[in-house]
Amino acid sequence: MRDVTLSDIPGTVGSIRVVRTAKRKRRQWIYGTPKSDASTDRVVPLAPWLADELRDYLTNVHPFSPTSTQGMKYIPHAPLFPGRRNRYTFDWAKPVHAGSLHEHYFAQACRECGLGSVRFHDLRHTFATMNQMSDVASDASFSGKRERFLAGA
Repeated sequence: MRDVTLSDIPGTVGSIRVVRTAKRKRRQWIYGTPKSDASTDRVVPLAPWLADELRDYLTNVHPFSPTSTQGMKYIPHAPLFPGRRNRYTFDWAKPVHAGSLHEHYFAQACRECGLGSVRFHDLRHTFATMNQMSDVASDASFSGKRERFLAGA
């Protein structure tokens, strides 16, 4: 999430390309490559409803997307989700800080839904499990694994 830039979103906005990692260490962002060769340069499909939401976000909210209605120049390396300069101002040059997002929004939403303690990484496992259980053949490379799964096989 924090390592996705606008250049990782194809024009059709039906998927997201994963080519790098980003982690924060001592208030600095460190960029690298995924842990395994299977994780490098993979394309993760989006559910149609989520692709629609992302299209709307890129058009109406993100100022540097190629489809933005805000009249700003397209910046391919701009993070998909911005960090913050302060409590009231986004920093579109820096990615969102997952720890803050988890603490202030995600954990609270999970508690209110009765889910208890959920980590962002749990969403990756949920995605892989739901793909495996679906009626459609799913490729484990979406999650950075080499194996191929067929539901019901």
